Amino acid sequence: MNTAADKLRSNLAAQLQASREIEDLIEQEQAALRVRAWPQVQAHALAQAGPVQRLQNLHRDLLVQAGTRTPAEHVQSLGQEAAWNDLLASAARLQQANRESRALLDAQQSKVESALRLLRPGSESSLYGRNGRRGLSAPSLRLASA
Repeated sequence: MNTAADKLRSNLAAQLQASREIEDLIEQEQAALRVRAWPQVQAHALAQAGPVQRLQNLHRDLLVQAGTRTPAEHVQSLGQEAAWNDLLASAARLQQANRESRALLDAQQSKVESALRLLRPGSESSLYGRNGRRGLSAPSLRLASA
């Protein structure tokens, strides 16, 4: 017999599974970000679409099951607090992992923007040029000669 509690238990288990898949993919994405393996970053990011879609669909189903109650009230009424708490903990880990990924992406973007600024014609740089002298607009200062 497929009771409301069975449906809820099944839904929460499937949501937790999808959430863990996303966690694994984000972890792999972050590892690729750290070593600037861009094709792998893109592949891991794209691979998240399936589990994210499943998670969204399952959550929509949970809202329908809950009816006029909140999901938390529905879960409590059917005695599934432990599974719900596992799902909430996973959601918190996903949120933190997304923040960390954003920080890694922001750091990489900053590096690229800095490099592009240096490459623009007429940019003033505090770095030394090919001839061992400071940037074009700085006074000439000979550092060494061979």
